Amino acid sequence: MSDRIDNHSPRITPEVSSRWLPGLDLLRAVWIFFVLCMHANLTQIASIHGGAGDQADLFDAVRFHLLCAAVPGFLIMSCFLQARKHLSGWSEHKNHLMDLCYLYAFWVGLWVLLTRSRPEMSPLGIVEFGMRGGGWAYYYFFVLIFVHGIAALTNKATNALVWWCLAISAGIVLIAFWMMSADAFAWTRIPTYWWPMAFLPTAFIGILLARYEPQLRASPTRTRRWAVVGLVVLGLLCLLEWRWAAPRVSGELREFLPEYLRLSPTLLATLFMVGALFLGQFHAVIRYVARNSLGIFCLHVFFLGGIGKLMARFIPDPLWAGVVCVIVTMIAASILTELLRFVMKARLI
Repeated sequence: MSDRIDNHSPRITPEVSSRWLPGLDLLRAVWIFFVLCMHANLTQIASIHGGAGDQADLFDAVRFHLLCAAVPGFLIMSCFLQARKHLSGWSEHKNHLMDLCYLYAFWVGLWVLLTRSRPEMSPLGIVEFGMRGGGWAYYYFFVLIFVHGIAALTNKATNALVWWCLAISAGIVLIAFWMMSADAFAWTRIPTYWWPMAFLPTAFIGILLARYEPQLRASPTRTRRWAVVGLVVLGLLCLLEWRWAAPRVSGELREFLPEYLRLSPTLLATLFMVGALFLGQFHAVIRYVARNSLGIFCLHVFFLGGIGKLMARFIPDPLWAGVVCVIVTMIAASILTELLRFVMKARLI
């Protein structure tokens, strides 16, 4: 879910067959489904429907530790694919960043034009409005530019320096989460899902995965051992995060934890990326959804709510109505993406 180079599965020619990673198709398809599930509030509906009340349940854990891996996962994938190109000069990085800026300008501009959203008329309000991509889902494009800028600046750094940057950025995220927890769970009052700081580690993870890819693929046994270690660390992180979580919440959003200002979603996405290096080609349906994942993301924000209201009129069970809404939205957005490719530049969708 990034620009046209990173998002679409390349044509399988002799020149690119050795570089094409079919496992990433599966991740794109699964992760865009996760994004739609989050935007449709499926887990919150399931918790309320199941009578969880103001305490956390299994659906909340699924949301915060599985669905939330999608956005950092897309960012890691994008930085990973960009690092694999071994761009030599700043001009090449600049051209790539300009492509991302065009992507941001087009979709945020279209969102602002159609929804007539406006910033709070203050310097801070205008800056926040821009960073949030007009107010909602398109914050992703600002974050994408941010992490690719960081990746471009550290592209020629030594492995040791990149590891240190990763450790420092992870520490920043962990400290920020702890401070907000100590401040009466401040994320329940201040939205943090759009903060670029929360995604800073993804740039360094993408670079390191690209550099260590040959070793990871050459030694599956050693990679599995490291993956087990990663799973243990992931479990410890999840326990720590729930120790700092809000014990009770009010309202339907069920904000026990911040969505992305934590380390477990990023670590889980990293483990998914490592596993994807060893996967083979998938069914054409998976490849179709993967090819259109960026388009699904760009378009779904305009009609997901409308489809949800329509499904609610015909399906009395709110959970099933939400599930059908997500599936219908994916199908409609992917078809519309294919149609729009005939009349729009591919880099915009």
